Parts: sequence; structure tokens; C-alpha cells
Amino acid sequence: MPVSTNHNFQKFPIITKLSLILIFTNKSFRAVRWIGRLWILLALPLVARESITLNDGWRLAFDDPADALHADSSSWTSVRVPHNWNVTTGVGSTNQPTNQRGAGWYALRFAAPKLDADGRVFLKFNGASIVADVYLNGTYLGQHRGAFGAFCFEITTNLNRAAENDLRVRVDNRPFSDIPPLAGDFTMFGGLYRPVEILTTQNICITPMDFASPGIALAQNRVTRELAEVAVQVSVSRVIVTEKKAEAIISLNDANGKVILSERRPVKWQAGVGSADFSLNIVKPHLWNGVKDPYLYSVRVELAADGRVLDSVQQPLGLRSVRVDSNKGFFLNGEPYPIQGVALHQDREGKGWAVNAADELEDMEILRAMGANALRLAHYQHSETFLQLCDRAGLLVWAEIPLVNKVRNTPEFHANAEQQLRELIRQQRNHPSIMMWGLFNELYHQGPTDPCESLVAHLQSVAKQEDSTRLTTAASNQRARTELNKIPDLIACNIYPGWYGEAGPASMGTELKTWLAACPGRGLGVSEYGAGGSLKHHVEWPPQQPDPGGHWHPEEYQSFCHEEQFKQIVANHAVWGGFVWNAFDFASEGRDEGDRAGINDKGLVSNDRRFRKDAFYLYRANWNPEPMVHLNSKRFDLRHQKEIIVRAYSNCDSVELLLNGRSLRIQKPDEMKIAVWPAVVLAEGENQIEVIGRLGFQVVRDKATFRMVPMTTGKLQSQINGGLTAQ
Repeated sequence: MPVSTNHNFQKFPIITKLSLILIFTNKSFRAVRWIGRLWILLALPLVARESITLNDGWRLAFDDPADALHADSSSWTSVRVPHNWNVTTGVGSTNQPTNQRGAGWYALRFAAPKLDADGRVFLKFNGASIVADVYLNGTYLGQHRGAFGAFCFEITTNLNRAAENDLRVRVDNRPFSDIPPLAGDFTMFGGLYRPVEILTTQNICITPMDFASPGIALAQNRVTRELAEVAVQVSVSRVIVTEKKAEAIISLNDANGKVILSERRPVKWQAGVGSADFSLNIVKPHLWNGVKDPYLYSVRVELAADGRVLDSVQQPLGLRSVRVDSNKGFFLNGEPYPIQGVALHQDREGKGWAVNAADELEDMEILRAMGANALRLAHYQHSETFLQLCDRAGLLVWAEIPLVNKVRNTPEFHANAEQQLRELIRQQRNHPSIMMWGLFNELYHQGPTDPCESLVAHLQSVAKQEDSTRLTTAASNQRARTELNKIPDLIACNIYPGWYGEAGPASMGTELKTWLAACPGRGLGVSEYGAGGSLKHHVEWPPQQPDPGGHWHPEEYQSFCHEEQFKQIVANHAVWGGFVWNAFDFASEGRDEGDRAGINDKGLVSNDRRFRKDAFYLYRANWNPEPMVHLNSKRFDLRHQKEIIVRAYSNCDSVELLLNGRSLRIQKPDEMKIAVWPAVVLAEGENQIEVIGRLGFQVVRDKATFRMVPMTTGKLQSQINGGLTAQ
């Protein structure tokens, strides 16, 4: 099993001096060996905590086999965690969902980690979909209800230290009436899809049992360029009551690891629960300034007793302030900061939700190449590792809970929604990248029997109780639900003009004005906008609106929608931020449209991350200052019209078009970074198309080969209806 260990040793100046004296006054090798043994004896019990990741050796039995708790698991299917059992399912040929929703049993045998006499052991799950029941050596540890938050059990007294331990986890991803989401346009994968780990600590430790949080809460109460005031709360736990007087030692380190300030406080105990509070005042702080300068301090908290370190936890600290002006938009650290936002789901083709750190790093690299500076992590709590990437890259994050589409007016449903909100905030509140908490997405069809306003109002109060330093928001598609929409601090809308409904994409401007009139004095975010787009479907420009639920989703029409929608969002200064839907195509078991069933194809990049659609480069041209030019419709390589319109996205001063080596015209891209050459006449057979962008002394190029084969009108229409494809 891979082991990641975090050691901390307290310095012993007396022993150090004694060692040096003995080394330099006694040439005997025996003395040197004695010193080495002394250091080992002193160091061994001072391991603060150890983390052991449980990836390999798992077995899985699906469909809830009889006596799965006690059955011999050696014949079960061998799997590696993180794992999903339904990564290849989607929609069947009869348009019926074939997604595996059921119960699976995971089994793992593992040896107990080495412990001190009063050491403690915790078992942490970073994500299990949807309900998990956990057993160790036949003893029931407990249940977690909710697919996205981490959860933790202490297993100190259940652990077999002399023989192998038998861990069994029953995971059920069937729909549950008391657990959000009740519905949603995304596949609910099943299984242990995030890492499982064992944590070992001393008796007194920074607790991992506070909703599986780090046990340290950082609150940025005030941040200016002159002074940052940060409140730190440390939660401490012990099982064995001792006379030791524990203290918490906090250090603030700069980005290079240099200690800037350090304080210590005694741990205060009440009914076995300990706490220590600190107030950090940082003069002339180096601010975390988004993608421009994502500067990170770190806060390290150590627990010590009798001069020895018992535990240690480190958290990121990026000092920043966020506000939204209803007329002027988004501000970061007191300066205007236009949101260049996209939304994304966490799944990937062939893996479902069981992605690894390399997958998440690749996603971040794609997002940064596009020039995004903000993310909406839809529609649930995303992984800790991805939030760490956002911290380091400087991307602002809208983080939300899976209260999607519908609610149930029952105490059980309300309690679980609150639980998932508290998990989200306590587990991820220390990330400077998170700018706001999302309370719901598209709550609709809620009649008198299941009103949603009371639940959302309660969640608003919970969010403020947990974290008063951040704004709340929500994604609404119900403009008339004014009482609902005014509950969060901010409101945003999901609108798709030109894709859904008869109005074209240029109607985005009118839609925004109507929404702003319904939310006076608050400003507005656009939480979703865009259109579907297939890599295989193509038409000549200008494209006509397709049926969004049909199987014909031309890539060119997706680009057309984004061009018009994006233009209107940028033009309206009361819109505090827009978030493209979606960064990547994603799994949605209920969809049977476009060129693939089970996929929502509104992504700018394919679900396997191999192909970037034309619309991706529209945003790259507008958001990323690195010189670029992108020739549109390169996949549309088989042409049947002699005269075509050639288009390119570029942030260069000028773009030149070459046809078969002959220059046609130099164009200056418009304010949306679009260059257009109408009435380009192709010759029969192969045509070499090249665009050359120039920005100062820098030159960038893109090219394609278009093969023109004339067709009769009847044959052309038949080919389009059948779905024209390109490589």
C-alpha cells in the first residue's frame, strides 16, 4: 500500500549539546552508536500523524449478495479504489436508462499500522456514492448518507493489531427520497470513487471527526493591503484523559516556508473536547490575487505536551477579499476582476467519477490554456485535490451542494441537505479559491406540498452560521420565483437563448435585462449558458438552429450560440459573472441526443479530453493573451459547396488567409476576436487553407485541408439528414 507520512520532531537542545560533546571528546565508535540509539528512541514516538492510502487489494461483489458481510471475498472481482461500477453504462438502444443503480460490497484485508501504546486510528473515506455502511472485523461502524462529502470513523478499539483486519463497505447508489439530489442532468455513478485512507495519531490530536474536516478553521474577517485579520479555531480530541497540559502552537509561513509569526495557546477542555483559538494579524500582507498572483501562505498547527509534538496539520492561506457591486460587477481585493468562468462536472470517459490526480491536473491545464479564471464546480462537492489545484492556479470557485431540481418537504430530506452543506463548508472552507457557496440549482415544479423556500432560507442561515465571511449564491431557472431567488446573497440564472426556445442567441441581451428587472439592485450572474455541439456534425455558415433533443448537433451552431451569448454577457456591466456550460462533455444517463447516447454534449472539450471544439478557441482568443489563431470547422473536411465562408478566432492584430498558397485577404479580428472571409471559392479536390496571425513580431499559424466534392441538392440534403461526419 502506498504510504504518505507526515513526521514532526521537537528539538532537544540539551541532547544536541550532549551529543556534540560526546562525539568530539570520545573517539570510541561505541559512543557514536549509543548517541544514534538515543536519537532513535527519542524520535520514534514523536510521529505526529501518518496517512496510509488504501488503493490496492479491494474486492467487489455487486447486486447485494447474501451474507456479504461474512462471505469469503476471495472470489469477488478484484478492483482498485478509487472505483466506479457503472462507468460504461448510459442509455440503451430503446432509450431506456441502463445505468447500474444498486448495492455493491467492497472488501479489503489489511494489516494494522504500527502504533504507540496510546495511539489512535481513523478510517477516512473521501467519497462514496450514495449511501455507505462500514464494517470492520464484523463490527458495524456506521453509515454515511450523501455521495460527495468525506466521512470518517475512529477504529482504534475495533482494530485487530495482531492479525489482518477485514474491512467491508456496502455502497448503494440507488435513488433515495431523503438524500439530494432527487434529480439532475448527470449520471450518478456508484462506488468508492475517491481515495480511502487510514490516519494514525497520538491520543491527543487535531480531530478528523468534525465532519471529516481538517480540524482547523480559518476565517478571513478583514483583508486589506495594509492589514489582514484571520481568526483560527483548532478542534482537539482525546480518548485517554491525562494530566498532560497540551498546548497548540501556530505558525504562519510564507510561500518559501519561512516562519513569519508564531504563537501558542493552552488547549481548553470541556467534556473531552478541546479547542484553541488564535487571532493572526498580518501587516502589509501579500495578497492572493487570482490568476495574476495566487500567493499562498500556510498555517501550521502543532499540538504539544511535555515538550513533545503530538500532532501537526497544515492548511493553505490565501489572503483576499471579494465583493460584488450590482452595477459594476465582481471585485477581488478592491479591484475590478471580470469573471471568465466555466462550469464543470467531475466525470471522465472510461472512469466516471473515479478520476485520479493526473486527470485533475490535465483538466486544470486545459482550463488555464483556455484562460478561465473562475469555475463553477457543479452540482456538488468536488474533490479536495482539485481545490488544491485551484488554490495554486488562482482560479476563483463557486462551490455548491447537490440540491438540484426538486426537494421533499420532510425532516429527513431537510436534515440531509443541511448535513451536506455543513460537510462542504467545514471540509473546504480553508481554500482561498472558494469565493461563494451555492445553495441550489434549478429548483422547479415545487408546488404547495413541497415548497422549497423554507428549506433554502434555512440553508442560507446555516451557511452564514458556518462561514460568515463568504457570499452565498444559487443557480435559478425560475425568474418569477422572486421570493426564492432573493434568499441567497447573490442570484444567477441558467439561460440558453438560441438553444432552447425559438428566440436566437442574440436574445441573450433581452433575457438579461428581464432577469435584472426581476432582481432589482442585486446584479446578476449567468450560471449556465451555451449549446450542444458534436465533433461529427457540421454545416456551412451560417448555421440554422437544430432540435436540441435531436441527433443533429452541428459544431458550427454551438460556436454561433457562444459568440452571440458571450457578446451580450460582456456588454452588460450589471452581470457580475458568466459561467460557460460546460467545460467538458459529461455523462447524463437520461439523454439520447447528438451523436452519442448518455452524454450531454454542451462541453467545450470532449469527455475524454482529446478534442477541443471550435467554441473553446473563442474563449481562448478572448481570455488568454498568448498569441493564437484557430481556423474554424477543420473537422468539416469534406465540402460540397464551391463557395464557402471561412472563419477564424484570433487575438492577433491581423490574420491573413491563404488558399492553396495564395493570399486572399488580411483581416483585423472584431471585438469578439473573430475574423471572417466571405465568398471563398474552393477548387474541386483538395484545398489547402491556412490562416496566419501576427501580433507585433510574433507569428502564429493554423491550417486544414478541405476536399470539395460537388453534390446535387437532393444528395446533399440526404447526406445532412444522415449526419455528415468528419475525422
